[in-house]
Amino acid sequence: MAKPRIACCYYPTTVVFIDDNRSFLDNVVLGFDESINTITFTEPTKAIGYLRDCALVSFTDKYLRSFKEDEDFGYSNVEHSYVDVNVFNIHKEIYNSHRFDTVIVVVVDYTMPEMNGLELCRILKGLPFKFILITGDATLNSAIEAFNAGLIHKFIPKSCHDFTYKLQNVISELQEKQFEEFSDVIIKNLSTTQSAGLGDPLLIKFLKEFFKNNNIVEYYLVTGSGCFLLMNSRGDLSWMAIKTEEEMAEYTNTAIDNYGEEKLINELLSREKILFLCTEADHINVTVNDWEKYLYPATRLIGDNNVYYYSHIKEMVNNIVCTNRIISYEKFLAAQ
Repeated sequence: MAKPRIACCYYPTTVVFIDDNRSFLDNVVLGFDESINTITFTEPTKAIGYLRDCALVSFTDKYLRSFKEDEDFGYSNVEHSYVDVNVFNIHKEIYNSHRFDTVIVVVVDYTMPEMNGLELCRILKGLPFKFILITGDATLNSAIEAFNAGLIHKFIPKSCHDFTYKLQNVISELQEKQFEEFSDVIIKNLSTTQSAGLGDPLLIKFLKEFFKNNNIVEYYLVTGSGCFLLMNSRGDLSWMAIKTEEEMAEYTNTAIDNYGEEKLINELLSREKILFLCTEADHINVTVNDWEKYLYPATRLIGDNNVYYYSHIKEMVNNIVCTNRIISYEKFLAAQ
């Protein structure tokens, strides 16, 4: 069974569909949830050109560049070398107005006159895309062979029951998986102490369910221990602050050692509140005397690896996000 993982950031992306049958394409797209942005092609060669251009500006290279000091440090080396991760820079992707144009999943039909779907996938192999092959029953064996060979990531027969529903679910699954794979090198290069919670299966399960239940369509890691900036499709911002038992004990001892107010110490001792200093500057400049303004109601969560305390924060004392620079997913879709 695959090890549970969570991405250090996630946002909706654009799905590319390739099928020479225009009426089939239109029917599939019309049956999709309105929150899925799509681009369709009936000519494989045009699709290949578009996807190659997308790959040149894929967020993999751009994203990793923000964590390396040397601009000539190649991606292949990044995977196997220590990278100085400035976690708080991750959320700045929220200001990228073109982030939703990113292509991660490509849905391609097997049977096309110009070239079949497997030939197209073979041409684009190695580029940062997840391929879903849609097939007729006659080509199912070829799809199975291609999947086993790693040429495609999923295949769905067109004749299967609830085809559109299954396709949507697979698209969502592969989008999430690709973000998680892109994030592995980042999370791996956080210190063991920092990233302990990000590998806890129960904490990961809780976060994914929370995002889904609260219509969170974008999230960005802002501290190594597992605090996230969240945004729903309308563009409403909030924060998920998560602290381990060890972090809570450290804050409590610091408050005691620095003669913090009795109320503050009791709130930390009882684990009624958690301290959330969002930025590095906050950690440096905010003294124990001012901590009370940065305390938020805490809920206890027992994980596989630790005990955690979390708070969903909708109003921050020090909100460093420039909301006027952000385009929400809802506005993006309305403009398409």
